[in-house]
Amino acid sequence: MSTPILILGASGSGKSTSMRTLDSKKTFMINVCRKELPFKSSRSMYTEINNESNKNGNMLSTDDYDSIKKAVKYVDQKRPEITTMVIDDSQYLIVNEFMKKHSTQGKGNDVFNLYNNIADNFWNLLWDSKMMRQNLFIVFLHHCETTEFGIIKAKTIGKMLDEKIDIPGMFTIVLYAKREGNKNYFFTQNDGTSPAKTPDGMFLEDKISNDLQLVINSINQYYKGDEK
Repeated sequence: MSTPILILGASGSGKSTSMRTLDSKKTFMINVCRKELPFKSSRSMYTEINNESNKNGNMLSTDDYDSIKKAVKYVDQKRPEITTMVIDDSQYLIVNEFMKKHSTQGKGNDVFNLYNNIADNFWNLLWDSKMMRQNLFIVFLHHCETTEFGIIKAKTIGKMLDEKIDIPGMFTIVLYAKREGNKNYFFTQNDGTSPAKTPDGMFLEDKISNDLQLVINSINQYYKGDEK
């Protein structure tokens, strides 16, 4: 069983930047928005996979669920050197599907079915992410929003989808990314407003550096006594 991780945060809170500490030779990225990564040398660290010209690439730019599922399966079975997969930004899988299809739908049941399909597709991806090899981490970088009651939640496209799927509820490890001053941090525990949660004793502090390799090392040490 693989280890899925959810990192929630607003734009500019350091979610993508946290990848800077990962060993790119052991990392595969799904670039949902086809965006530049916000850290030095990222173009040389992550190159687009291509069966013709770059079979050993470590990035796939797509928002197509079938392509993503094939990539996850490919990494799981054919790329044993890869120990971390990152899906950035996963909320756009939801948004993009809605934007591409909503104008072609009718009303009533058609709209209901669209929301059902969007929820089903995202739920299936989250569920499948748990079923890969044991030493594979699959990290979902996902935007968040604040409700009228001041509660921070995973961003979707409205109450109809929220009623069908509780995204943080499908994860054991949820970190909340936040910028304070000129530094970015991950929060590891719920302070009453954020959905952050981690197993008891996994992290010694409630606020840590936005260092994704540090997170993975801590998880390995917690579960397996492995510091590497």
